Amino acid sequence: MSITALTSSENKSALIVASLVAFLASSFFGSTNQHWNAVTNSLVQCMELVRQFPPLDIQEQYANITYEHQVLILNNTLPFWEDHYSISNILPSSRTTYGPCYLPSYEINWVSRFYGENVNEPVEDLYPSDREISEGCLSNMCRPGFLIIGAGKAGTSSLYKYLVNHNRVLPAKMKQVQFFKYHYDKGMHWYLSHFPTAAHFLSSGALMTGEAAPGYLPYPEVAIRTRTMMPGAKILLTVREPLDRAWSSYNYNYFIPGLQHLKTLPGNEDKDEQYLIHKYLFSFEDMVKAELNQLLKCIKPGGDAEEEGLKQSYWANDAMDARKRGNLPAMMDIINGCYGTHERRDAQWKDLKLNNPEGLLDLPNIHRLEGMLARGLYAFQAEWWYAAFPREDIHVICSDEMKDQTISVLEETSDFLGLPYFDYSGVVSKGMYNVRGHEGYDKVTAWKTETREKADDEIPLSPLFRSEIDLFLQEQNERLYLLTGKRCSWQ
Repeated sequence: MSITALTSSENKSALIVASLVAFLASSFFGSTNQHWNAVTNSLVQCMELVRQFPPLDIQEQYANITYEHQVLILNNTLPFWEDHYSISNILPSSRTTYGPCYLPSYEINWVSRFYGENVNEPVEDLYPSDREISEGCLSNMCRPGFLIIGAGKAGTSSLYKYLVNHNRVLPAKMKQVQFFKYHYDKGMHWYLSHFPTAAHFLSSGALMTGEAAPGYLPYPEVAIRTRTMMPGAKILLTVREPLDRAWSSYNYNYFIPGLQHLKTLPGNEDKDEQYLIHKYLFSFEDMVKAELNQLLKCIKPGGDAEEEGLKQSYWANDAMDARKRGNLPAMMDIINGCYGTHERRDAQWKDLKLNNPEGLLDLPNIHRLEGMLARGLYAFQAEWWYAAFPREDIHVICSDEMKDQTISVLEETSDFLGLPYFDYSGVVSKGMYNVRGHEGYDKVTAWKTETREKADDEIPLSPLFRSEIDLFLQEQNERLYLLTGKRCSWQ
C-alpha cells in the first residue's frame, strides 16, 4: 500500500487534513517485549493525563473535507501505521494513538497551529520537551517509519539526507541515534524523544520520520531488538563493493585521523608528512592481511563466529533450522565472535607490532578499524535481519547505483517506503554527504568538486594478495546475492 500522491494543485490545507485523518484512522503500538514492561508503570501514570484530551474530531474542525477524500486516505495508509500487536496486557484498551504517534497529553488547537495564528497556547518545539522526556511518557512522541542500518561507508549519510528532504518526511534530531545498540537501557521514551512531536508531525503534513545508524547492521541483538520494538518499520540496507568499502574505512578511520594525530605529538611539528607515514602508519595491505588471517580462523565451521551466533538461537532458531534443511552454511555473528576483545585484537595485530613496534594502532575508532574487512561481508550480518524481519520489509541499495543513478534509486526507495512522488533533483544536485574525512554528516561535497577515492583497481595491493582477497570476497558476495536476490555491479 502507498499514500496516493497529492497533486501540485492541492493546497497545504488538504495536505494536512489528509495526514490528520490518516492518523486518527490508524493505530500502531509496540510489542509485548520485556522492555515495554519496564516502562509500563510510567506509561500508565501518563494515561490519566492523556485521557483528559480525547482525540480531536477532525470533521468538526475541517467541515469541508469531502467524504471521497476521507475514503481515499483511509484506504491508503502506510503499512507501518497499522496495528501489528495487541496491547491489552500493557495498557488499557482505551489507549489511543495517532498512527505512528502517541496522543499528546494536552489539547492542541490544530487549526491555529496550522495557520500560525496567535493563540494563548505554547507553540510546541519540533522535538519532545525535557519535561516530556523526564516523565518517561510516550505522549506526543512519534515512531520512525524507516531505519537505514548500514553499511558504514556505503552512502548512508547521503541516502538519509536525500530522504529527509522529501516534503512528507521529517528528520530526527541527529542522523545516528544508535538507541538499539548503545542506549537501549534508556527506554523507548528516550529513543522517541529524538523524533518530531506528534503536534509537529501532524501540523507539517508528514508521513514518516526515520534514522540512519550504520552501526546497527553487524549486530544480531540489534536486529531482534529493532524488530521487537519497531514492528512495521522499513529497513534500508546499503552495500558497497567490500574492498572499496574497506579502503574507504582505512582512510576515514585510520590514515586521515592517524596522520592528524601524529602531527600533534611533541617533536613532530616540523617532521615531513611522508616521514610520519612511513615510520608510524601501517599500509592498507598490512592491515587487511592481518585481519584476513584472523578472520579465516574465526569463520571456519565450528569457529568462534558460529559459536557466538548460536547464542541467538532463542529467537533465530527457525532461521537456523531452515538453513540446515537447505544445506546452507550456518549463521555467524562475525563482529561479536571475531573482534571486540583485547585478546583477539592482540592476536590480529601481533605480527604488525613485531614488525614495527612504533606503528600507530591506538585510535578512537579502533572497533571499526580492526573489522574493516569483516564489515563488508554483508551476508553474515544481513542474515540476522532477514531472520528478524519479513523479507518484504527490507530494501537493499547498491551504493554504486545510488551514485550513478541517484534519482531513480531514490524514487524506487520512496515507492518501497510508501511515499508519494517527490522531485529529488534539488537536493541531489547539491552533491553527496560525508564523503571525505571527519567533517560531519551534513558536510556536502559538490559533484563537480568531489575528490574520488581510489578506483577498485587502484587500491594499493600487491597482485598476489589481490588475487587471494578477490577469491575470498567472490564467495561472500555470492552468499549476499542468494540472501537478498539483489545483484550489484561488483557481484
